[in-house]
Amino acid sequence: MPAAPDHWQFCLKALNEKPGFSGAETLGTHGPDPFFFYGQVPWKKRADNSRAHDFAEWLHDAPPSEVLGPLVRSAQNIQDEKEKNNSLHTSEPESLRALAFRFLKGMVFHYLLDRNIHPWVYWSIGFNNELNPDPPSRIRHARFEAALATLGPVPQEGKVQYSQSPRIMLHGEKAWFAAADALFTSTFPDRYKKGMYEASFNDMKTVLLFIWDPLAVKRKIFDAFGAHDSLPRSMIQPVITKEFEKRDYRNAEHKQWLMPSTGTEQYESAGDLVQRALEEAKEAEKYLNQIEADIIEKDGSQQTEQKKQNLSRIKYNPKVLEFISWLGNLNHEGCAPGEVMKYWKGIVKENTL
Repeated sequence: MPAAPDHWQFCLKALNEKPGFSGAETLGTHGPDPFFFYGQVPWKKRADNSRAHDFAEWLHDAPPSEVLGPLVRSAQNIQDEKEKNNSLHTSEPESLRALAFRFLKGMVFHYLLDRNIHPWVYWSIGFNNELNPDPPSRIRHARFEAALATLGPVPQEGKVQYSQSPRIMLHGEKAWFAAADALFTSTFPDRYKKGMYEASFNDMKTVLLFIWDPLAVKRKIFDAFGAHDSLPRSMIQPVITKEFEKRDYRNAEHKQWLMPSTGTEQYESAGDLVQRALEEAKEAEKYLNQIEADIIEKDGSQQTEQKKQNLSRIKYNPKVLEFISWLGNLNHEGCAPGEVMKYWKGIVKENTL
């Protein structure tokens, strides 16, 4: 999971929007990651946090045909009810279905960035705690992505202005959460309970605001209490260190690296991988816009009640099947079903960040 700033900036680039834009897409672009934060605020414990965490893991591990495909079908079936939407770019109410498609678009953007960047991240920091146990891979993963988020995957481009609070990328509205609820409850009723995404997002927001550290003092506090290898400490942003730019987090020199699951030789930089994901995002947006347009065309005001009932039972239309086929079978980690990551070469050393 690239850090929240990278996903937010990627979403803005994919939409050709500037910082300050806020919509259901910028909520959805956090993808499944908020579920990892559910119940992780010390003073706001939740009894069922394992359910949310398991859901997050499954969403990351499953192929698009098991996650994004069913979500698209659910978005098609949502009734066209108007929801009050106070987003910064419009004051007009939007239908719940329209908001669901916008949220889903952000989810797809998150997935595309994940599947392109994660192989480079895992090659760089490893993934197997038994082979490389100290510190645990999730700590190394968080440190690497915090560093990449601070640098920006592309030099001097798309960087968060750390003079301001990250609240700008952590904005959500009632109508957007209602759209997320409609999608998740109808698609995964056995895994998801109503309100879980909003609660997860609020917990994520609390944690990310807590670890935002523009004055570079919170790491020292964690270290003073012996918590150098804690997950919160490893996620602190921005990363500030004199040796920071000496390490090629972006692979700007295009050195050889291997795909962790297959061993295939790669030479792309992080910027190359982001650009590839952006090209894919543009294509995905075309698919989703067409799928939504097809529904609107069929869902006109002159429909008979029978037509509306038929629409409510809509199955995958050819465009949806084409979209899912285009997405392929890679999960968020960039692995196909059955593949195991086994190639890596760490570049982040303990106690360097």
